[in-house]
Amino acid sequence: MLAAVWMLLFRAQSGTFFRPGSQRWVITIGAAIGALLTVGVFVFFTFGEFPSPTDGMDTLGLWMASGLGCLVGAALLGVMFVVHRLVDRATSAQTELDGVL
Repeated sequence: MLAAVWMLLFRAQSGTFFRPGSQRWVITIGAAIGALLTVGVFVFFTFGEFPSPTDGMDTLGLWMASGLGCLVGAALLGVMFVVHRLVDRATSAQTELDGVL
């Protein structure tokens, strides 16, 4: 994921961000976030115990952190979807503009 972010930053700095190759890096970042979200949910359901008043609610922190992680991951996936659509539209516009000029 860090390599994909690095490539997008490099493309933005070099002025080639709105070229067709940028979309795959945005998709890579979205896939990495999705994979991390999936692993987080798997770890929660595998190792987490649902808290109850009889055990002193010791695992409440794990339960809340996993839930918060899932919400943050879902929000990041939404942001990456919007960024993907924006890059797609901007790339189409740039390609069309290059054809006109």
